[in-house]
Amino acid sequence: MNDLLYKKNILALSSHNSNLSLEIHSLKPLNSVITLPAKDGNMIPVIEKGNTKIQLHSMYDPVSEAEKLYQTSKKGSCFIVIYGLGGGYHILPYLNDDFIEKILIIDTGKRYLRKIIEDIDLTAIFTDPKVNILFDPDFAELSEFISENYIPAVFGNLNIVHLKNRVQSESLFFEKITNNINLILDKVLNDFASQAFFGKRWFKNIINNLKYAEGQQVIPKAKQKAAIVGAGTSLEMQLNHLKESVEDTLIFASDTAAGYLLLNGITPDYIISIDCQHITYNHLTGYDLKDIPVIIELGSPLFLSRYFKNRIYVTSGNPLSCLIASVWRYFQYVDTAGGNVSYAGLSIASSIGINEITLYGVDYSYIKYKPYARDTFIYKYFNKDSIKTNSLENSIYSFSSDSNLYECSKKDVYSNKRMDFYYKSILSYIKKEDINVKGAPFSPRKIYHKSKKKNTADYKLFSSGSPKMPWNVFLEDYKESLKTLPDFKNQYNRYITSLSKKEREIWTTIYPVCATFRKELREKNLSTPQILHITKEWCISEIEKVIRE
Repeated sequence: MNDLLYKKNILALSSHNSNLSLEIHSLKPLNSVITLPAKDGNMIPVIEKGNTKIQLHSMYDPVSEAEKLYQTSKKGSCFIVIYGLGGGYHILPYLNDDFIEKILIIDTGKRYLRKIIEDIDLTAIFTDPKVNILFDPDFAELSEFISENYIPAVFGNLNIVHLKNRVQSESLFFEKITNNINLILDKVLNDFASQAFFGKRWFKNIINNLKYAEGQQVIPKAKQKAAIVGAGTSLEMQLNHLKESVEDTLIFASDTAAGYLLLNGITPDYIISIDCQHITYNHLTGYDLKDIPVIIELGSPLFLSRYFKNRIYVTSGNPLSCLIASVWRYFQYVDTAGGNVSYAGLSIASSIGINEITLYGVDYSYIKYKPYARDTFIYKYFNKDSIKTNSLENSIYSFSSDSNLYECSKKDVYSNKRMDFYYKSILSYIKKEDINVKGAPFSPRKIYHKSKKKNTADYKLFSSGSPKMPWNVFLEDYKESLKTLPDFKNQYNRYITSLSKKEREIWTTIYPVCATFRKELREKNLSTPQILHITKEWCISEIEKVIRE
């Protein structure tokens, strides 16, 4: 044991990971790990398993071997996960790459680490600010780290690098880590995919909607019960049941279902629209809905603000909307994590304080291959092109067939991965919030939860405060905040920690736009400073357009 080297390593490790350092210092080294000199003089960790000796690096030239691994594993990612610490030779090239922003090293066996740091100098790795080390992480620890530190819009793809012999020596451990990372990334990358697709659109919609969001807002009425109405096929069979409940029920209709209800003699109390795409316009054409109050996210299309006379703006998870709600004008937060209007409708109804809710036309499935209630927008769309050789029914069947459907446990009820996600999300939300919810008769998938709370409505304020300044003054201030953000002088991690809290918040507001540019410019493999500079300049330009209008 090299006592001086060991102390240097422990001190270096404690600079960023004091808990791990203290734990390692209290352990005895693992006897089955030895270190041997390679031909170039570098010390190599060797794991003894019975009569087998597993050398974690080349016994001839570990530095050259590490350089080859680095060159072959570069994939334009700024965020690297490395399986296996070993002697650290394979990690050093990434430390010297200014393109790399974060490195996460994962390994197992703290007594194994105790032995390695007795004989191999790892101080350069332990003290580098972009390096993080997790030994034996459970799912919660791994999830917390990746969720808080991996920002796809900023860092691009996440790249995993294997120290081959180390991974093979602990194959079950690293297999479990890979499975856990994939589960964590499913959610992170789903969020990124939405941002990449909608980032620019959200930003444009939000800054354009402010002039309309400055005015007076409607305050939702209070009733004992609420109905959330989607446009699923079951709605055709549930209409009579809904009509019987109209008097004492607050009706929230999705933008897809609103016109259908009107055609059948039911005027919803509110229309809910959370989609930022212009396709929403198709749900409204042909109906006189403009006098019905609409609940819309700040990132909804501008035509909704122009069309509806009575608007209730809400915010969801978009960071720019959240900034606006905190510094310009308060808007009610609505949970839209379920990705569909019915989920948002439940969040709205429970925010008002209603605890007895029935879902109509919320199918999360196709009944007999029918995707929506008849006479909703999709039927009108296909009916325009209907001809004898290609009937409306054929068009609807083809639409459903292209949706990767499979038959559920209930006969003639079909679903797919997307609708399953919606269904599981809404069930999880109902249970978490403990709301009295049931599906109306003829619902194809069971949605039911009996709350343990007292069955009394506790009506809450669902309204916005007064604007703290004119909308254009807010945009001018916001634009100046973007313009005056300090330029990058080092890597993102060091740069972002050098900023004030307000400056970090301003950067966060444009990350969804950054995700779109990541997608659009992915072939260029831009660095983090480059992608953020392009994003910032585009956002400033868009704000200036709105102010000039």
